[in-house]
Amino acid sequence: MVKFVLAWITAVFTMTLFSMVVNRFSSKEVREPQLIRWLLEHHPSAPPLPPQTGWIIHFVIGLLFMLLFEAFWIATAFPKTLDWALALGTFFGTLGIAGWILMFHLHPKKPDINFKMYYFQLFFAHIVFALTATGIYSVLDTLKYSM
Repeated sequence: MVKFVLAWITAVFTMTLFSMVVNRFSSKEVREPQLIRWLLEHHPSAPPLPPQTGWIIHFVIGLLFMLLFEAFWIATAFPKTLDWALALGTFFGTLGIAGWILMFHLHPKKPDINFKMYYFQLFFAHIVFALTATGIYSVLDTLKYSM
């Protein structure tokens, strides 16, 4: 359980850090928590929300992705390798893009962002997520066996 929680929090954090770096160097809004908050704040029926709402929702969605990640590992019994992380990251990147396309489509307003750039970086952000989660599991497994 500790391994799972540490992998989840670290993977969401590094994914978000990747998006923040892209934001910083491109001056384009690609940060998931800010876009989640924007969608909520600009919905006609949205009540006032605390500033951290986008972050909380982003981490909850990350938890759902981590549960899927874990389910894939359990169902397939494949070892947690770099290749497997890249494959799952690619799958999750595609799934994440589909989810954001759906959210933007269903929302009555569209944020003023470069959608192509957002989806491009989002794809790679999910690969960062998968690599981080796999790396955390590998490091903790190595530590367990070396003690």
